[in-house]
Amino acid sequence: LEVYLTGTPAINYDTMTGAMSDIQKIDPFTILLILILVGLFFRSFITSATPPITIGVAFVLVLAMIFFLGNLFDIFFITEIMLLVSMMGAGCDYCIFIIARYREELRSGKEHEAALHEAVKWAGESIAVSGASVIIGFGAMSICSFSMVSTMGICLALGIIVALLAALTLIPSILLSLIHI
Repeated sequence: LEVYLTGTPAINYDTMTGAMSDIQKIDPFTILLILILVGLFFRSFITSATPPITIGVAFVLVLAMIFFLGNLFDIFFITEIMLLVSMMGAGCDYCIFIIARYREELRSGKEHEAALHEAVKWAGESIAVSGASVIIGFGAMSICSFSMVSTMGICLALGIIVALLAALTLIPSILLSLIHI
């Protein structure tokens, strides 16, 4: 006896199963490429691992927040795919900008703490503006009448907010703690 299942539940199951399978490929590939790219730029394993680890911590926080948002909105499975990739892309860029500015300030002869202060002051201003524009872009999706796009916009904007805050707080804290070792 053969049974065929059709309709929306069957399509949703197939789509979700395929998406989860893709996440298992996309996430490690994204992290690996970021590690390679940042490693080539900084030529240091520890420095290249710092931005993805920082954004990884931010990603876990955002997943916890989204868990609670799930009580208010229907969060679609596809959001997780978009969330990590967008957070890694934007968040690592913010971290790299601060670290690169810090190194530039050190090369100009400043002491570690003064260099860190200048890096956060000037790079922080730039990434705050850049982050705000990305947040506005994703946040604009929240006014869409299609609930999947709307909730995805909210979650992606939240992800960039947390990635931006992580870059502005965790990266300077890590650099400062490395200074005092």
